[in-house]
Amino acid sequence: AMEELAESLASLRTTVDWRAKLQSCEQVATQLLSMPNRSESQFDKLLATTINYLLLAQGAADVATRLHAEEVLVRVVKAVSSTNKSRLVEIFLKAVKLRFSRSRCVALSWLSSLAPHHLTPA
Repeated sequence: AMEELAESLASLRTTVDWRAKLQSCEQVATQLLSMPNRSESQFDKLLATTINYLLLAQGAADVATRLHAEEVLVRVVKAVSSTNKSRLVEIFLKAVKLRFSRSRCVALSWLSSLAPHHLTPA
């Protein structure tokens, strides 16, 4: 099952349409969060990739796409933070280095709400 999810996420690299990417991310997120064993490193990798795509989708030109990405990301964060908040903090710390400024800002916003002690004034 993890291999299929990884293939689904890998195919997003060639997809141009953000709505299609977002739909795939939502499906992967739903399947990931329904898995009973979330302690595998493969789960962490797929979760991080999914979150990164959701952050990138929040930089899309289409407002509906941005809002839908935010909605999916909220569901993912709520589901994972209840079991392992430190895993999320690590993912968002890495996401701060994403290429697009809007995505970085959204990652910082999530990071500040999950673990404000990781942020230091400039």
